[in-house]
Amino acid sequence: MRVSQNIEKSPHDKIVVVEDDSIPMPVTKAICPKCGNTDAYYWTLQTRRGDEGATEFYRCTSCKHTWRYYGG
Repeated sequence: MRVSQNIEKSPHDKIVVVEDDSIPMPVTKAICPKCGNTDAYYWTLQTRRGDEGATEFYRCTSCKHTWRYYGG
């Protein structure tokens, strides 16, 4: 595996994004803010308190740009 990007949550916590095409990941419809592609890999992670919603992460299937969405 190769670490492709670190996304910092706070000075004490880091989320490591691993880019490895050999790991199967689900794909959903999401528009990449960088290239406009409409397909993205996705996963969720509990990055805040347990009583708050999980954070959704997306990675473009074309340009590999990674972004996140905080559920409301």
